[in-house]
Amino acid sequence: MSIARLNFAYAKPEQLDLLKGIPIMADVRKVEDLRNIPQAFDYAALSFTKSSEDVRKARTLTKAKIVSKIETQEALDNVKDIVKSSDMVMVARGDLAKNIGIENVSLAQKRILAACKLCKVPAIVATGLLESMIEQNDPKRAEVSDITNAIADGADYLLLANETAVGKYPVEAASFLRKVIDNVKLSILQLRRIEKLL
Repeated sequence: MSIARLNFAYAKPEQLDLLKGIPIMADVRKVEDLRNIPQAFDYAALSFTKSSEDVRKARTLTKAKIVSKIETQEALDNVKDIVKSSDMVMVARGDLAKNIGIENVSLAQKRILAACKLCKVPAIVATGLLESMIEQNDPKRAEVSDITNAIADGADYLLLANETAVGKYPVEAASFLRKVIDNVKLSILQLRRIEKLL
């Protein structure tokens, strides 16, 4: 793993001790929740970030790098300002789907990733990447396409949630995700070489 995420809507602060040697991202419901969490983490993920003002407030409460989660229409309306003020941005597709409609999430993801690329801010795509692997050992074809598209659109990180938190096949899910990432990266490199020859 590049980063281990602890969602403090569910996790307990003492669980930080289980993740020695891995950069930790603390996921909080409200900016104010940062006051109640030990400072032994590297990133603070802010749920329901609405504006750059939320990021500014978070910086007064933690020394961690700020990850703004885009989950609402208001956040989408302010996406450029949020991206510019953040250290990293998360396309949090679960709550985003609830708030803007599942049919709008794919295009919203592209818009957020484009803003991140323009501002040179790293982006995470999260939620439902390999959701079928919570219960079964093999992913669905649509999930593999989803991961491929997220990488092609410019995602820097892909985040597994329930797949590794409560799923039956956490190791297999992480291993399969790595396999897809490696294959896509190799394919993109090959395509770029071909484009240069044309």
